[in-house]
Amino acid sequence: MPGITFPRAVEHVQDSLRDPLTPSFCVRYYLYFVYLIQFDHGVSKRRKRVPIASEKDSFFYSLSDITLSNLRATCPGLFQAFMIFIRTERSRDDMRALAQRMESCNCDRTDPVISEFHCWHWVDHAPLSCQYPTQRRDDMESLITAIGSLLSSPIEASVWAGHASRVLSSPESPSGWPFSLNDAFGPDPPKSATQLCRWLDEYPCFQLIHLLAYSFQDHAFESTLLRSATLPRTIVRLLNRGLAALPADFAARSVFDRFDDKLPLSLMAAFMSRTEGIEDGVSLAYFYDDQAEPLLDVLTRIGRVSEGLNDILLNMMLTGTGGAVHAKLVLPFDEARYHPHILVGSKQFKEKNISDACARPWQTTQNILYILTTKPMCANPTCGNEFDADTWQRCTACRRVLYCSAECQQADWGHATKPHKKICKTLKAVGDAVGFPAATTPAAPVISEDVFRNQCMKAGVSSNALELMLKRVLLDDRIMKILNAEPYSKRYERLT
Repeated sequence: MPGITFPRAVEHVQDSLRDPLTPSFCVRYYLYFVYLIQFDHGVSKRRKRVPIASEKDSFFYSLSDITLSNLRATCPGLFQAFMIFIRTERSRDDMRALAQRMESCNCDRTDPVISEFHCWHWVDHAPLSCQYPTQRRDDMESLITAIGSLLSSPIEASVWAGHASRVLSSPESPSGWPFSLNDAFGPDPPKSATQLCRWLDEYPCFQLIHLLAYSFQDHAFESTLLRSATLPRTIVRLLNRGLAALPADFAARSVFDRFDDKLPLSLMAAFMSRTEGIEDGVSLAYFYDDQAEPLLDVLTRIGRVSEGLNDILLNMMLTGTGGAVHAKLVLPFDEARYHPHILVGSKQFKEKNISDACARPWQTTQNILYILTTKPMCANPTCGNEFDADTWQRCTACRRVLYCSAECQQADWGHATKPHKKICKTLKAVGDAVGFPAATTPAAPVISEDVFRNQCMKAGVSSNALELMLKRVLLDDRIMKILNAEPYSKRYERLT
């Protein structure tokens, strides 16, 4: 290509993306350039599977320095242009209109750069699904997948090199773009997060999950992700896709082959592990919402396929996310339905949930009294009967719990884990001290936590006595489930 240099080609691409809402060229143009950049690390260095090939002796393809690390340092504006393109806010209709326009080529091929960027074809070989698209098509899905792959590795490298939240590296650093999280996610992280979730919902791919995994350095970005109405469904879809892609002889393959096979699931595990550590009041069970059961189902199947391999990352996904969701929803310990790692994690999270609740004895006790007076149920944990005002009896001592029969009252009095005889006296003392009624009417008084604590202490009810009572009461899964659900049910508006 006489007279055309690689810097000129880079400039050509950047100029075409100057207005991120209306890129100048078609999908094929950008796919060529993205795949021209050679990954020079990790799996791609060991097994290069670039999915396209040039149809002529290309000047560009003869160059040895078109590598990801080199371009990050020398052409940061190129990566910035692609990042701005995928994070710029668009409506769903705008995204589909853009795809329709870019999938139809009207490029002027008399321009030698444009002509070069169209002279290629897909290569038919087994793809590495976490790096390249599994579907070989000239469409927007392939382009978003390719851009996600191109951008995720530099962001990951900068996060690991920078060990900081807002500033990842200096412009003088040889590691290159992005130099800060602002470069990657822009001045308005919530809008960027919402848009990236929209792309991910339209085109579910592991590459964008990889990119999003390192966004958890930014609190505003991460909290937006956890409010996404579509991300939980996408996670479940990609877990199922990663599981379906595993070969039938996965467990018998070599360590290196298994590494490649499970890389998509490993990316999912890395992303999901970051959601587990979020301390912004969002329950994982609320985040997954109606996807919780499908999530536990696919995690169980992943665990069974990888049985005996002692895969730390996959096991952590089961015990971490799976265990947290199972515990928050207070689901049954069904060994036939849920993988053992999920149940082990759930037990650990349940113990932590009880410990956290007991650390706030006044607030938790007040919440439990409200439950007992507003959601009447038979106090026997093994009974599921609903309240019948005409036939039910209250404990004659504390007057705060209900029983549907003498048999249930007798069973609860000496229950193995939460015997009522151990909590009856404290429950009565608290209820009397703060004026909680002994019946469902009149309504329980609304008082502040400070007033509740002061009245209890004035009546001689100590925090230690409350903690002992709570450790028994909270073993009733029905009460724990209500306590888990209350803070999350309406707190966060879902973003689409």
